[in-house]
Amino acid sequence: MLQTLFKLDVVDGIVSSQPASRASANPGLAGGWDWVSDASANGSQTIRALQGMLKVTQDGLIGPGTISALQARYKLTQDGVLSAESPTIKRLQAELNRVAYD
Repeated sequence: MLQTLFKLDVVDGIVSSQPASRASANPGLAGGWDWVSDASANGSQTIRALQGMLKVTQDGLIGPGTISALQARYKLTQDGVLSAESPTIKRLQAELNRVAYD
């Protein structure tokens, strides 16, 4: 849905080329993530667009800074981690649903 809303060139439901070291720390990032070796991770257009919306560095890599900015957007505890039952992910999905159907 982010890819469609941000009008990206690639709409495949995959957040590409993310550092594998961040996967275990963020169990809320389950399906649709392309985890690669840290040395090979070069970022995703989807994450760059999200980072632009959040006004943080646009490197295309999901990390504590991007996650903390997303948590701050929803006035949640900023710990830079997305848990399996993440309120941050739920709030982001609710916002995307509102925007998509307005």
